[in-house]
Amino acid sequence: QLDMKAEFHSLGEGDLARASGAFEHHDIPSSPEAVRSYDINLSGNGLAYHSNTPIKKGHWVGVHLFLENNKGGEWFSAVGKVVRSRANGERSEIALFFEGLSDGEQDKLFDYVSTWYHAKIQLALSNMAGL
Repeated sequence: QLDMKAEFHSLGEGDLARASGAFEHHDIPSSPEAVRSYDINLSGNGLAYHSNTPIKKGHWVGVHLFLENNKGGEWFSAVGKVVRSRANGERSEIALFFEGLSDGEQDKLFDYVSTWYHAKIQLALSNMAGL
């Protein structure tokens, strides 16, 4: 789970081309402070998050994620198809599979997740060494 600044846009049903076209009308946020934080389970192929707005399986969602790094960070934008939508009380767990990513975009996600994972392991090992 990562605490990430993100913005989600429901794009409805249809195919990837229609969803991508609809997402083009949603500008990247002006700053990370302009959007809320979410607990996100991120992978190189998609993500899962909790939403107060249910979205049906098969619908498309446009995502702007702020990928923080030691230089500040950068925005990553993608279109994902809802592959799981599970109600959990008043919230829904939404899982997206990113479609249409270039190799470079997918590499950027894999690198981000890998860097985060290795940093977490290093922290855990340093904490264990101090015991």
